[in-house]
Amino acid sequence: MSLETISRCFDRAEQCGAAIPVIALNESIRFFENEEKRVSVSMEKYRSVQTQLFNSEILLRAYEQSYSKDFTDDASVVEKSGYLSRRSKVMLKISS
Repeated sequence: MSLETISRCFDRAEQCGAAIPVIALNESIRFFENEEKRVSVSMEKYRSVQTQLFNSEILLRAYEQSYSKDFTDDASVVEKSGYLSRRSKVMLKISS
């Protein structure tokens, strides 16, 4: 990740309370429902999450919610709390 991107992330986090830089996938991906059922998935709808920045109050509040099996990282916990859906500009797309 470039210094410019890191700087943009800190600027965005300062403005919005959070920043989650993402990049478009360039690999083929498959959804495995089980060993017999595999489905090709459009890469256009998915992004790879990079380093995440959050205001500590937002992150601590997000972790007060009940556990979900969907939690994979801090960003998923904050997303599930509803914060990111209210702040769509928090996500930063990085051109690869």
